[in-house]
Amino acid sequence: MPNDARLPHANPTLPTWWRAWETFAPRWLMAAEGRLHLNPTEFDRLQRQGFETRNLRAWRPSAHDRGRLENAGNIMARALKEPAGRLGERKLHLGQQLAGTGHWADLRRLAEAYLDGMQRATPPSKPASTPPHPASPLKKPIALIRNEKKRKKIKRLVDDVSSDRLVNQSSDIARFVNGITEFTLYLDEAWPLKNGEIRRNEGVIAGLLCQGSHKPGRAELPAIETHIYQKPAQARQALERLWACRQCLPLFFPLRMPREDQHAGGYYDQLLQHALRFLCGWLLPPSPQMRRLSVFAEAIGQHHAGSEATEFYRGLFAGDPNERFANWHLVTVAWREKNFGYIPYADLVAHLTHQHTDLNRALGAWSGFKELPGYVPFSLELVPRLERLQHLDRSENLGDVIDFALETGASPFGRLVMADIARQLTSQPQLQIALLERLEEDYRAKVLDLRRLRRAFTAVRSLLPALPEGASPQMRLLWYQLALQDANHDGDPTRSCALATEYRRERERLKDNARELCADADLNLAVHDADRFAFGHAELTVLEWIEDPLFPALPPRQQARLYSALGQYRALRGHALEAEASFGEALERFRRAELREDDRQAEIEQTSIYRAINALDANLPEAPRALAAVFGQIDAALSDALARDGSLISQYRHHLLVRALVLRPELDESRAAYLAARAAWSDGYPQHPWPGIHGYRGFLLWNQEQLDEATATAARDAFTRAIEVSALACHGPTLKLIGAFWATVAACCLEHCGYEERGHALLDQARLLPDAAPIIETLKTVLRTPDPARLSEVFSALPFNYR
Repeated sequence: MPNDARLPHANPTLPTWWRAWETFAPRWLMAAEGRLHLNPTEFDRLQRQGFETRNLRAWRPSAHDRGRLENAGNIMARALKEPAGRLGERKLHLGQQLAGTGHWADLRRLAEAYLDGMQRATPPSKPASTPPHPASPLKKPIALIRNEKKRKKIKRLVDDVSSDRLVNQSSDIARFVNGITEFTLYLDEAWPLKNGEIRRNEGVIAGLLCQGSHKPGRAELPAIETHIYQKPAQARQALERLWACRQCLPLFFPLRMPREDQHAGGYYDQLLQHALRFLCGWLLPPSPQMRRLSVFAEAIGQHHAGSEATEFYRGLFAGDPNERFANWHLVTVAWREKNFGYIPYADLVAHLTHQHTDLNRALGAWSGFKELPGYVPFSLELVPRLERLQHLDRSENLGDVIDFALETGASPFGRLVMADIARQLTSQPQLQIALLERLEEDYRAKVLDLRRLRRAFTAVRSLLPALPEGASPQMRLLWYQLALQDANHDGDPTRSCALATEYRRERERLKDNARELCADADLNLAVHDADRFAFGHAELTVLEWIEDPLFPALPPRQQARLYSALGQYRALRGHALEAEASFGEALERFRRAELREDDRQAEIEQTSIYRAINALDANLPEAPRALAAVFGQIDAALSDALARDGSLISQYRHHLLVRALVLRPELDESRAAYLAARAAWSDGYPQHPWPGIHGYRGFLLWNQEQLDEATATAARDAFTRAIEVSALACHGPTLKLIGAFWATVAACCLEHCGYEERGHALLDQARLLPDAAPIIETLKTVLRTPDPARLSEVFSALPFNYR
């Protein structure tokens, strides 16, 4: 804890118990909500400090008391942000809310003493309530000039392409192949190009599987020329004919290599081999009859028009130990020119998956290609993974279950496989527990791809829709922990409210059976409360563990995580000095913990980032040292490197850097280097903290000395991206509030861009967070009359790492 001499309770005019409201108000509210049973011994310390507690010990807050307690808390939150001159008015409001005798009189006395103490507190240095823009004075808002002509033309084309939805007439695959013994496959590939070269790790193998031997141009499906995707009207007409053709099955195998530096085009041969094995061995149902297949692919690279590799592929099929391809006869595997047969259709469906322009996205959405039976997200690992999943009961290879679900499980084919896995798991509870444990390991990793984890949890929930009857305490805790983590990462505390209530009912029993796992679950419960902006509740959950006599028995890493969480919730409540002390304690325990060195550094870095954010926000003298602990030296090279880095592993460091560039005047060189790299700015994963990165980018651009039209447009784009990521449908009200915050910042900076309307819409969605009511009201007030002079008010509205 920090030195008492630096804290307001050292003031001799205040009673020794003046901070008791901070401890008990959240507990009373939780009791009124039915989430906590008050233990009379909790008041012993207050009694020893000289406050008579007889009335408080006898009081049992009810649901009827909840509204008065919530209103009192909101009044207190507003009062602590206002000048001391309004103290008398706020005390009057508190008196009205807490009117009464007995325990109500005691509550009123505690609330007023706490308000006195916090208003008299003198922090060691002034909090960062001044405008957070160090480099230059605020500027007048400007109206942006847009290229309306081009935008309207593209919009007309998009509207035309997507005016209705294409009806899919394709039958399922079993019906398509039933009784057919002769097939022709036309294949093409597509890779995103940069400067005429394949420099991306993604691409697609696509094709058309036709019944019968090679007979292009049949009446049901007329031939087309290649690259028709460049002509939207003709592409739409061709797709309508293709979707209605019952003799042809379109195939889409989009893929992404695991590493950014693996250019997908360089793996063409391996991808084609795996694609043919997957098609004949898994996607198409087996048949007791011999089937003949002719394959024609568009010429590429060393495979020039006229070359073939029939014998090689026959050997590939014959070498399968499970004889999966025994009833397939490859007639030919050859490469042809781009207009051969139905290869142009393969080209069309290949480019349908790229969705790199508004037109292509509209065409893809209109066609509904992702719901076709031939659409399967692909990788070089898919076939080996399917082979291992055949022996799930013996190998317990549950990592493959999660990986398959993430890559392929949402496709029509993937749903069939997932349904089969679910049937296998039903009778094997040990595999169910192992599956939850595997997913929980992923959630504990410090480098989190939240989109991946969200989809993984959704997949596990589909496999285990409910906890098995008689589930062990360990399994129940894992279930609660994963569900809370999933909702927390979405910024959606409303989704997990019922779950949190259910967990609290079982918590004491589960704690007795699996103490360490319960501590982890409680850390997620605290995040759930924090995302509801009930920071006092979150702090109490963590404090209960830290003040427990058995706390030293927890592993040092877990102790450190609890202290780190305590620091976060104290920072969120504006108690910067206490947060600094908690972060310091967490870091010391991480250093002493027996961990692998890379795990230790990951833990230390994350807590060090929180510590630096707290120091920056409160303008603590420790801020330069806290930043140096994360970055070493902040210079032009660091700024340039992070500006180009969109990786998961760097996203929190990136967020801290842009905050520092806004708040630290002395970082002129680094700020200039970051802005100079604008053309190469990365766009990372659409999750927190990227709204903050984009938002601070917009502010840095707008706040430059010279603001020309191009820079203003770039600032608008950055603000818009911050809002778009926050407003994604998968995100809950907490992220929506963050989006509203950045919409308010943008509205103060830039006129006539529609940010006011976006901000109000997001605030309406954020009203599901009652404890955030004062923040919502502040942003709503500013949005009515946005102005650069109000930026300080906006930046101080949202606490800690939420902005």
